[in-house]
Amino acid sequence: MQYFNLLRFGTTILLMIILAKFLPQEDIAVYEMFWFTASMLSFFWVASSINAALTYLPKLNEQESKKALFNIFLFFTVVSIVMSGILYLSAGWFTQTFGMEEELPYIPLLCLFLVFQSPSWLVQIFYLLLKKYKEIFVYGTIAFSLQLVAVLVPLLMGWGLEEIFVGLILMSAVKFVWLLVLIFRHTTFSIDFQMLAPFYALALPLVLKAFLNRGYESIDGLIVNSYFQDESAFAVFRYGAREMPYVALFIGAIVTALLPKMASNLEVGMENLKKQTFNLSKWMFPLSAIFMLVSPWIFEWAFSPEFRDSAYVFNVYLLMLSSRILLPQTVVMAKEKSYFLLFSAAIEIIVNVSLSLIFVHVFGLLGIAFASVIAFYVNKINQMVYLKTKHGISPHKYISVRPHFAFSALLYGSFVLSLFLHGQV
Repeated sequence: MQYFNLLRFGTTILLMIILAKFLPQEDIAVYEMFWFTASMLSFFWVASSINAALTYLPKLNEQESKKALFNIFLFFTVVSIVMSGILYLSAGWFTQTFGMEEELPYIPLLCLFLVFQSPSWLVQIFYLLLKKYKEIFVYGTIAFSLQLVAVLVPLLMGWGLEEIFVGLILMSAVKFVWLLVLIFRHTTFSIDFQMLAPFYALALPLVLKAFLNRGYESIDGLIVNSYFQDESAFAVFRYGAREMPYVALFIGAIVTALLPKMASNLEVGMENLKKQTFNLSKWMFPLSAIFMLVSPWIFEWAFSPEFRDSAYVFNVYLLMLSSRILLPQTVVMAKEKSYFLLFSAAIEIIVNVSLSLIFVHVFGLLGIAFASVIAFYVNKINQMVYLKTKHGISPHKYISVRPHFAFSALLYGSFVLSLFLHGQV
């Protein structure tokens, strides 16, 4: 799963570089809007539903699991068609909102892409549940190679965006056919949405939580626009308000891979979680500490001297690794208490907005970033306290506590050192 996520990220970066060499900026903007809209209509339910499935399915026997897999496939397919229909019927609103009235002909292509692309995320999940780990490696290599080909061939042939989008549709169709083969081989054809009631109960809070998590990013942007008259402040904040990509890639892969194991055997799963997060910490924390020390120089070189202040915002967001590496949410999901994650996410947003409105007067842009770091800590602490008080599960069972404090001290020490090194103190 880590390899799969690395391929996904690497393909995205490589395509950004390729497109910058072949296409004018306005065409790149349309291409990015294509992916942005696709993500907007799928991110909030695909990932959440996958996590719910990884929690629900391992607790079924073989026959029930085969039947449930087929019905989950139907669920993904139906929701994908519905989302595509919503996009098609509201195409005018979308294009006017994003100032792309002239690109309306691409909306049907995007709708068709969504129909195939969203369900195809189930392929690697099926392999994970079937314990066919080598196949995840093979599928990821082929799938993302096809994505490169789908974009690169039209560019080399001198074609335009429409041909690129057709290529992406063909790529997603191949992945969907791959999924159909798995469905025919490993599931039982029996429509029974009623049996998925526990799955729906797990998925709904996670879907709402995804909405909340994405929402606070928009709120941060509104606060920046409200308190800073200089239009460049928003660009400075957005360029810096991001974590290192490897954090989300590797930690996300651990959550995906360990959820079914934790659902079937919690004690063993928590021990694996503790081991895997410790192994990641051994290189993630030192690497992030190094980035903190050199980030102002990197931002000046990669962008321009005007974006040096973005590096200081970026350094604050790097501190989130200390809480990001804590994964009590996997234990909560394994206990099928996803409703608490929604409650905890709501508290996180309240804390984030409240502290942002206070800290912005004291620290400026950095105050908004600090508020996010603290709010994320509050979210993780809420989950750990809940597991301890309601289920008797100590953090020591899934976190290497002492090494974590040592790694966090290294990270925060590097942050303070970077302030002195770059004249911020």
